[in-house]
Amino acid sequence: MSIERRLSDFEKNLLLTPIRAYIEATYNVEVVRNDTIGMKPPYIIVGNHVTNWDPFFINCYVEEPICFVAAAPAFRNPIMKRVLDYAGAISKTKSRADSSTVRGLVRAKKANRVIGLFPEGNRTWNGRTEPLVYTTAKLVQSLNVPIVVAKIRGGYLSHPRWATSVRKGKVTVSLERLFDGQDVKALSTDAVHEALTDALTLDDFAWQRETGLTYPGKELAHHLERYLFACPHCETVGKLHSHDDRLTCQACNYEVRYTVEGLFAQVNEPLHFTRIDDWNAWQQQFLQRAANDRQLFRDALCDDVTLLQEVDGQLMKQGKASMTCDGNELILQLADRELRLALANIQNISIHKHHKIDFYYDGALYHVKFTNKRASVYMWYSYVNVMQNKII
Repeated sequence: MSIERRLSDFEKNLLLTPIRAYIEATYNVEVVRNDTIGMKPPYIIVGNHVTNWDPFFINCYVEEPICFVAAAPAFRNPIMKRVLDYAGAISKTKSRADSSTVRGLVRAKKANRVIGLFPEGNRTWNGRTEPLVYTTAKLVQSLNVPIVVAKIRGGYLSHPRWATSVRKGKVTVSLERLFDGQDVKALSTDAVHEALTDALTLDDFAWQRETGLTYPGKELAHHLERYLFACPHCETVGKLHSHDDRLTCQACNYEVRYTVEGLFAQVNEPLHFTRIDDWNAWQQQFLQRAANDRQLFRDALCDDVTLLQEVDGQLMKQGKASMTCDGNELILQLADRELRLALANIQNISIHKHHKIDFYYDGALYHVKFTNKRASVYMWYSYVNVMQNKII
């Protein structure tokens, strides 16, 4: 289905009714404000990005079918591609300028569609809104239509990006009109960017502290090592292991408990951090200091992966590989050959879901899928970014 043709009410209900039933059975969703009631398209909805279900958290409570901008990797799944194409979704390459996306948005406006954007460009890892992509402000100015802010609170605590299980706790959705259209064009791009940033900024932990809500569930800490990769107690890398509601360093036995508030509680040694974002801030600083220590990262930066590479515009499976890093190069050892990719030449690296990485090298797209579900793809992503800055 094209962008220009909106779903009929019957088609929208057919698509969203089972999804809404699943969401409301799985998540405790409450709409606390909805300014879209009675609004006529075209208009834009911008939202914070906390779960994979965010588009449905929004569209289940908006009368008009939404034409969302979706990351290009989502279109690689044949079933998901059919759903996205049917809904008129617009493909967007993460971290890369894409003129076809802009053309798609202009077509959607002319067709009187509701357009959905997530200006962070990526789902948050730690419950805090990521910096917004600056070009979003320019884009919404050029479209010159009303803007509604969709703010999802509690979504991260209900289902953190690193986790596999959903926790039972409240998720609130508010849809608040921010600009009427003409007023956004009269502002500077900096002012629009600042207004969007202010409207979308959220700290789920601060919100939890204000509300006192809890998020109970099974195996609360399971797969937390996907995000936290450095132990603050002994400063080893790649030795953290999750089990049930515990995160333990296998090098020094330092252990913490992940609570229903989404915070850390002491188990043995004194706590270094109570919040996951504070732990990550420390490990990023530690990475800056220690990234050149090849011995420290030698075992941690070693994972089995499946490699796909763009050939003549198509992603082609190259096979299974062992991926390592020697500091200046990413090394992919396949059965029949070795690829050595200079970190300085890797462009637009991004994480898809929690176990896949995309990047461009010599103009070609590389897609790396990690075999170990506990692997910290976030560590690889962070390491490459830090080393690129050091090389430059």
